[in-house]
Amino acid sequence: MWVLAVGVVASLIFNVVALHQIATERAKLREITAVQKDLMAMDNEGFSKIGEEMTNQQADLALLLPLVEKQQMVLATMSSMISNTSPSQSTVFDLIPRVISKAARVTESNDQWWRWAYTFRVWNPSAFPARMNAKVTFMDANGFIIDYRMNNSIEVYPHMTNSFADSELIDLPGAENVKAIRVELIQL
Repeated sequence: MWVLAVGVVASLIFNVVALHQIATERAKLREITAVQKDLMAMDNEGFSKIGEEMTNQQADLALLLPLVEKQQMVLATMSSMISNTSPSQSTVFDLIPRVISKAARVTESNDQWWRWAYTFRVWNPSAFPARMNAKVTFMDANGFIIDYRMNNSIEVYPHMTNSFADSELIDLPGAENVKAIRVELIQL
């Protein structure tokens, strides 16, 4: 009987220990499950925030896209007005600054030289400031170069036209043979 009582007590102790271990494991499992739920909730919140940001960015892009397309069309139209092509035929060369007018005349003279004053206008059709040098060449009636002058570091702001003026002393007898000027723009 004693042996039976010891066996029952041992069995009860074993069951109590096993139940305690099971209860401990269940508590750990509950903690792990709670942590996993918290992590999932945090991930869902994080994903929700990322999703909201992406939605906001898409909305911003959707608002900007028509403006960009309109700007491209305006640039193409402006370029086509200058080059007499349709907007769909415009190229990157239509966005290069160009001389739109030039003029020169003698403003002072003596028996050794003549002062040739000149002016030219440059149009910048691009969306960026243009910095360049301008080479003004004085030519005779056959296109031969008599003299030239460099105008350094001229700047034309986007979609603007600027006028530039200067003068050059040209020695005789070449000065009296000047019949035309050419203005070349040299990008920096």
